[in-house]
Amino acid sequence: MGKSGLFWTPFVFVRYVLFLAAGIIAGVFFIADYPAWWFFIFCLLLSVGLIVLFNVKLNQHKLSVGLLSLLILFTLGMMRVKMCKESTDALHIINQKDTIVYYTVKIDYFFQEREKVWKTIGQINQVKTKKGWQQAIGKVQLYFFKYDFGTIPFYGDLLLIQGQPQVLEEPKNPGEFNIKQYLSFKQIYHQHFIRKENYFGCIQSDVGNPVIYYALKMRQWADGILKQNFHQPERLEIMRALVLGVTDGIDDDISQAYAAAGAMHVLAVSGMHVTILYTLLISLAKPLGKKVTHGWWLAIVSLIIMWTYAFITGWSPSVMRSAVMISIMVLSKPLKRKGNVFNAVALSAFVLLLWDPFMLMSVGFQLSYLAVLGIIIFQNPIYRLYEPRTYISDQIWKVCAVSIAAQLATLPLGLLYFHQFPVYFIFSNLIVIPVSTIALVGGLACLAFSFSDLLVSGLVWITDLMIVIMNASVRLVEQLPGSVINNIYINITQSWLLLSMLFGLWLLWEHKLKFGAWLLAGSFSFLLLVQLEHELNFRQTDQLVIHAINNQTSVEHFQKGKSIWYRADTLTKNNSSLRMHIEPGRLRAGVSPNGIQHFVLSQQNDFTFIQYHNKILAIVNRKPKHWPNFKVDYYLISHQAVLPQHIPVSQQDAVFLLDASNKVYFTKLFEREASKKKLQYLILHQSLTL
Repeated sequence: MGKSGLFWTPFVFVRYVLFLAAGIIAGVFFIADYPAWWFFIFCLLLSVGLIVLFNVKLNQHKLSVGLLSLLILFTLGMMRVKMCKESTDALHIINQKDTIVYYTVKIDYFFQEREKVWKTIGQINQVKTKKGWQQAIGKVQLYFFKYDFGTIPFYGDLLLIQGQPQVLEEPKNPGEFNIKQYLSFKQIYHQHFIRKENYFGCIQSDVGNPVIYYALKMRQWADGILKQNFHQPERLEIMRALVLGVTDGIDDDISQAYAAAGAMHVLAVSGMHVTILYTLLISLAKPLGKKVTHGWWLAIVSLIIMWTYAFITGWSPSVMRSAVMISIMVLSKPLKRKGNVFNAVALSAFVLLLWDPFMLMSVGFQLSYLAVLGIIIFQNPIYRLYEPRTYISDQIWKVCAVSIAAQLATLPLGLLYFHQFPVYFIFSNLIVIPVSTIALVGGLACLAFSFSDLLVSGLVWITDLMIVIMNASVRLVEQLPGSVINNIYINITQSWLLLSMLFGLWLLWEHKLKFGAWLLAGSFSFLLLVQLEHELNFRQTDQLVIHAINNQTSVEHFQKGKSIWYRADTLTKNNSSLRMHIEPGRLRAGVSPNGIQHFVLSQQNDFTFIQYHNKILAIVNRKPKHWPNFKVDYYLISHQAVLPQHIPVSQQDAVFLLDASNKVYFTKLFEREASKKKLQYLILHQSLTL
């Protein structure tokens, strides 16, 4: 066996989880809708093929046994996807042919506050159609309008709702975030906006899981304690995010400051918070010797503290992931298991993915495990690059090494999902990590000693000061020149290639394997080819895009990294519609903010004309007083500007496009009248590229 074979041998659970994950990916994207028996046939055929390939008996060839076991895990991953995908069940509402008139739904999640609505997830129990009441299943994203509801339901409440949940829509604009796919990984395929008139109240309470119910009650109690003691709004919201993971009330400006400083992990209850608690406990127990730090006493106390914290956060998924991961690592010490740390991390992922295979699609899951692996893999090699001479400089360098390692490992996914890189993350984390640790412990202490006003007032003063320092530091970093590199676009293939390069770098740097050099060079070469292909397909294109945005008109002409944007005056730089629907397409096309020429559509003019190649598009801003005396190929009708009966015969050969700024009643009326006149028309439910 070669050097690379010896290197791979100890990582048993790493191999297991990789093949399980590969099976999950195959199940999610390729074969999840196949019947269950197909998986067994698939496994059988591959097993037979494996035996024939090696032409040996299983008990005489370890390689055959190993590959067969990995093949079984691959098939298990596919089968778990099949078992957990609720939409394949005949009772699921996505398979319901008749119109739903009423349905009963159990609140299955805590409520999240948005600007105009309260958002939660409901689990449907029954539906009423023309055939009467019948059993049904299916999760639905529920939105309760604030101005209709003074009080909101709680987890476990069973509600009676009138109306039909709407199927989630595909993305409507180029590069737009695919909310339908994102929610499908959580088994959510529908949404419903609830108004007072279609809400018939709570028909039963406390029908949920009692463990989750009391955890959310505990979270509610803890939230009340924080609100009672932290009075400055901004610092209160940071405290709620830091301790409980409640980010609803955080202002966009402070959120952007944390992102620019590379400190967003502080505002999301995650593995860092659980790790802080465990590390603090280990530090306190160190003076007691190895018998304590490696014994059952510390393991039991650690598990109690970690799972109590998970309970207080309402079983937050990110905390649950970290609690499972660290629990396995904690138990390995008293059990005298000397296996490498990679196997412990892989085992925790294996357990979580067996429980919920769709967790693999979660951004939080991916970033958590990459950050942990990055710290394990790169911290020591980075730390060895510099030898501090004093204790203080050594501690500072350790924090820097951890920050660099975590940032390096999560870089590919950070660029893929967030399209930016915080340049000064090392400096901000030098302050944020220790200060947030004090603030987190202080916040939890406020909850633990809430019975004593004197103790709590002292803790609040210290914690409040820490948050002031933390907020000031991230704002200072954000204001530094070049604090963030924005508008970075990579696709999924490129993110995988960057991860492959990091793995090759580690193999070459830490283990001196030639394969690492080949992997690094090969991945880099392929990355350049993919980038070249993207440049040719997107950044060098010349296209005209008509966006589909509710109540808005937007047309953009992309040409070699620049654009001319014809827009309504309500689409400003701070508009959420701009961030959600338009900027992703620009990012993919390589258009920088400085490369955009703005043209504001005005209702003072009848038409706005756009010439694209040898075609003319006319945007109809209002009911025209005078029509053009030349040929127009396309008319884009916006804001109920004109009906077919007002279009002159000379222009009826054009194609009439109705964008999303038009009201539903107008669209239906136009469609009816245009059919009578035999006009060519198109209702733009999605963006149109010419």
